[in-house]
Amino acid sequence: MSAPEKSIMIIQTMKRSFVKFPHVASLIEKLDQLVQRKWQDEEADNIFVLGDSGVGKSRLLKKFRGTHPPIIHTEYTEVPVLYVRVPPNGNASTLASAMLLELGSPFWDRGRIKDLTHQLLCLLKQCKVKVILLDEANHLVDKGGIKTHHYTADWLKVLLDEARIPIV
Repeated sequence: MSAPEKSIMIIQTMKRSFVKFPHVASLIEKLDQLVQRKWQDEEADNIFVLGDSGVGKSRLLKKFRGTHPPIIHTEYTEVPVLYVRVPPNGNASTLASAMLLELGSPFWDRGRIKDLTHQLLCLLKQCKVKVILLDEANHLVDKGGIKTHHYTADWLKVLLDEARIPIV
């Protein structure tokens, strides 16, 4: 194997590696606590993961989702950790649709926001979702006006209050 080939192989191996630095291990522990806890009688805790572009936020969320895979039952699929990549034109409607699509709803793109929200709340409960991971949440404020941002934030707050599921 030539030196350039070895270099490429080493770089590829490094890119696939996942290093649990102390702050990463601590975050994973907190995420696990969110999954284990029941939130029916109290307001759910939420975690906001911040970091520069390319530091591994998305990779961490995907890796965490992988440790809590869907469980297929005869009547339904349990989704303990729902991972959703927020669409680039993120607003309440596109986010609700993206969440419904990830939960496998055949009606993810039909109806008004009121209908999508009702459907989403039912599926979150039916699929026994314990934590929602919103990747690229910055898309909720990247575009659109202040009115849209307020509406989306209010919608998300109501969803949190009604579902009693933590969002990361």
